[in-house]
Parts: sequence; structure tokens; C-alpha cells
Amino acid sequence: MKQRPIIETVYPFQAGFIATTVPICTAIVLFYPAKYILFILSVYYLYAVFLKIQNRYVVDSVRFIDEMKRIRVFPGEKTELKFGVVNTGKFPVVQAKMNFSLDKSLTMTGKSHEDKNDTNHISQYISLPPNKKISWAGEIVPIKRGVYHIEDMELILYDWFNTSSIHYPVIKRLKHEILVYPDLKPVAGIDELFKITQGTTAANFSLYKDELSISGVKPYEGEGFRQVHWKATARSGELIAKRYQPVIQKGFTLCLYLSAEQSYYFHPQMEEYISYTAFLCKFLSERKIPYELFINMNAQNEPIQIHLNEGDPHFAITLETLAQINEEGLLLTADYFNRFVKSHRASKNITVWIGEGSANGQSGLVRTITKDGIVQGGGNRALSIS
Repeated sequence: MKQRPIIETVYPFQAGFIATTVPICTAIVLFYPAKYILFILSVYYLYAVFLKIQNRYVVDSVRFIDEMKRIRVFPGEKTELKFGVVNTGKFPVVQAKMNFSLDKSLTMTGKSHEDKNDTNHISQYISLPPNKKISWAGEIVPIKRGVYHIEDMELILYDWFNTSSIHYPVIKRLKHEILVYPDLKPVAGIDELFKITQGTTAANFSLYKDELSISGVKPYEGEGFRQVHWKATARSGELIAKRYQPVIQKGFTLCLYLSAEQSYYFHPQMEEYISYTAFLCKFLSERKIPYELFINMNAQNEPIQIHLNEGDPHFAITLETLAQINEEGLLLTADYFNRFVKSHRASKNITVWIGEGSANGQSGLVRTITKDGIVQGGGNRALSIS
């Protein structure tokens, strides 16, 4: 059942007090009918009636606008919060007060606030003209990744003389949502992801062409000497390059492991790992390289999985998923996570393990990103090709 606003009046205009004045005022009128006393009593009772009628009218005319809206922003970027109140009545509300709370990770510029536990309690006064929607806007700067809401929204209306107030039910959480993406922290040695090792010498490889499958020759266009077709060059007397078969599918399988070493708790550097993952996804998306992402957080008894794809829309989905990770979720064990990834990953992908390296149970071509944001080869296992 929807709660109705609560109307509060100062003591002289409360129904109980007015009821007690009726016998006294009746006696005064009968035994001492002075004109100025009659005038004062008339004004008092007329204003009490007017106040009651007006408050009931205002309750039905004013409502808070709670529309679904999602703001997407990176930490440190300014954005605007905007919500409103509409007055459909014919009379203005000269003074209204909005109280609401924001997480301390959201800094509101130019507004005074009161610290309250983990939130900032903010108050704002407005007036409501008749038949008009009033929008209130405030500039905020998020400083930390996460999903945030405007909470404990309270609307209070006052009459002309502050003799009464209308308290609307507190809205615990508005539909307005602020989605703060993770920082994009650079990963050192990212070029190591594009190398394979055979024996003791590292060799670059391409994600776009298969250098083991030559389909013909073409004019030399400045390629490396390794791509020159020397026999064709000798026959023609000019440099001829090899033409390769395009790679049908080769991408990356990213494994974001958020557990601390040998525990079920979140890693102290989980924010760094999330930021490295976001940077790597951006790096791959800009180059149209397909990737998939697995996160060892419980999503209906399975790890979170973003299926193989590429490009900006895929990157946007990844950012939203990373932004919504919080420590209220449940972590999955390393054994279960590794088994799930092996059975659901794309078979030809290169694996990048982001998190505690000791939990890495993947095989094939594997790279590890450490807590310091450095790409490591992961030992002999990481360099073998299955």
C-alpha cells in the first residue's frame, strides 16, 4: 500500500488544540462580544480551515519525479545529477526542501553537506511555481569505481508562514544510477602478449595473418625481411613479399581472478587487477582483436562470463560488468574457476591470467599480469603450445 504524505502543523493549528478552544471562544463571544476579539477569532478559525484545505490540495498536486536513468563516467570526470519535482496545482509552494544522501566516493562541487557514516547528507531548498516542473541539478565528481545511487530522498513542503509542513515518504533509493567505470591503468610489457616462444628465441606473431600458411606472393610493401619471398625475388629481379592466409579466429581469453592467495577473501589489490583488465580490454578493442572475459565471481553458480567478441560495443559491456563488481559478491574457488574456463573458452585463444599467479591452472599459451601491472610469461607452461 502506497504511503501518503504526513501533514504536520504547529501546535496552535492542530485539531486537538482547536477543539479545546471552541468552548472558551464560545463563552467569550457570549459574555464579552468585543469586535476586535471577534475579528481575531474569525481570522484564527478561517486560517485553520484554509490551512487544512490547502495542505490536502498540495498533497495531491505535488509529486517527486523518479525516472530510470543511468550515468556512465570514469573516476575524476565531472558529471551532472538531475532530478525534479512537479507541481500540477494552481497555487505555488513558496518553500520546499529536499534532503538526500550520496556515497562519500561521490564529491558534489559547490554544495555544503553533512558527513554521516559512509554518506554525505545534502539539503537543498527550492520553490515550486504552479503548473510547472522544477529540475534540480548538481555537479559531482566520482573518485572510485562502483555503482552509486541517490538514497534517502526526502521532500518537505512548507506554507507561507511555516505554520505547517508536508513530509513525503522517504525514497530509500532512486532509480537514478551512477555507473563509475574502473581506472584504465597501463600494463607494462603488453607487447609480450604478441610473442610466442619456440626453443629459446622469442618471435613476433600476427593476430591477423597466419605466417605458417602462405597463399601466394605480392609486391613488396615495406614488410620485414622475414616476409620476403626470396625465390620469387630472385626470379623477378625485384623484391616480392609472401601473401599469407588470414587468421580465421585468434583472440584472447582473459581470466580475472580476484581472490587473495589461498583464501576466499578478495585480493587487497583487486582494484588494480580490475583496472589492468579494463586497460587490456581497451587495448584489444581499439585493434579490433576479439577477446572473452571470465571472472571468478558467482553468477548463478557459474563464473561471470563475457563471450568472445570485439569492438566498442563489446568494450562497453565489459566496462559495465567491471564497474558492478563489489565485495558483497561470492568468490569461486581456483579449481572450479580453472575447470570452467577450460571447458568454456575458445580453443585457439591466448590466455591472459590477471590475478594471483599461484592460482593459475590454465595450459597452452598463457601470460600473467602481476599486481604491479607487468606481463610475465608464466614459466615453461606458459610458453608451450598445445
